[in-house]
Amino acid sequence: MSSHATNPASKGLEPISFDPIDQAEVALLRGQSWSDRLRIAGQLFFAARNMIAVSVRAKHPHWDETAVSRETARRLLNDNFAD
Repeated sequence: MSSHATNPASKGLEPISFDPIDQAEVALLRGQSWSDRLRIAGQLFFAARNMIAVSVRAKHPHWDETAVSRETARRLLNDNFAD
């Protein structure tokens, strides 16, 4: 576990809960090649990065792309999302 990881309850947040795993979905994922898994992980990362950047731009419309990129990277690399 990262030294930056914290218990969600310590920040007043509800613990994350997940829906039960569908066994058919598990079988499908296990049948994928490592390259497919890596491709999907990359797509998820870029989607998350884009969503964060959109949020940063909406909150700070006066910022240039360099500032938006820096804040996006900070949020991706750090567990401190407080503004």
